[in-house]
Amino acid sequence: MKIFFRVVISLGLIISLVSGVVIYQLHKFSKTQVIFLNIGQGDSILLTEGDYQILIDGGSDGKLLQEKLSRYMPFWDRTIDVVIATHLDDDHVSGLVDVLKNYKVHEFWYSNTKKDTDTARALKFFINKFHIQTHEPIYGDKISFASGANFSVIYPIIRDDFYKNLTDANQTSITGIFQVGQEKFFLGGDLPKEIEDRLNLDQSITVLKAGHHGSRTSTSELFLDRIKPRDTIISAGKDNKYGHPHKEVIQNLMKHNVQIFKTYENGTIIYSCSDKCKISFGL
Repeated sequence: MKIFFRVVISLGLIISLVSGVVIYQLHKFSKTQVIFLNIGQGDSILLTEGDYQILIDGGSDGKLLQEKLSRYMPFWDRTIDVVIATHLDDDHVSGLVDVLKNYKVHEFWYSNTKKDTDTARALKFFINKFHIQTHEPIYGDKISFASGANFSVIYPIIRDDFYKNLTDANQTSITGIFQVGQEKFFLGGDLPKEIEDRLNLDQSITVLKAGHHGSRTSTSELFLDRIKPRDTIISAGKDNKYGHPHKEVIQNLMKHNVQIFKTYENGTIIYSCSDKCKISFGL
């Protein structure tokens, strides 16, 4: 009888502990969050609300990406609703191969870049193997969260001859604005400044994800004058061989009184949002 009661008490304690963890995680992940993952030299951005996630790019290291995702998704959640590959450069999409292998992905959004690489072939293989729905987005396509927060595509504008003839993968980067209440996040992959400057933007941006990891090929003074960001996120690896971020970009941002956050210094950068967003930092 004593053994029976010990078993019952032990089971009760285990159930209470698990219930407590679940309740904590439900509360922790209930807010809308924009998370710039610290994945070294590359980009990976998680947009999340409860058990709904959009993952934009995945860096170059699939194991590292999965370790980061495990920190910022509920432990029981093995589904990512939409994966967006802004373009097929390895530092944006190599990590997505492991995501397709280890998570249930409902939709995969991609640009029209033609690349015959091992990564591109692997992505295509797993998309076909798991019958993942694909979509090549254009201006106006939108994904909405239950709270009303939404990701709206602003580029490419239309799949005309100009766009179809682009040969530089960066020029085809899927670009969108994620809006939570009054806060707006500009998320543009490696889009170069000659296209950034042509975008039809009639709004100020709260947070700018600096194009191409802070390269001088993006983030012109004209662009900063138009969108007037409060914060800029630079996603790059420490002491990377490309020299990102470039000095000119940092100077331009400072000239415009923009707060600058860098994944290689600040770690993972987290905006937790309702009408307003509060910033915090993780690993």
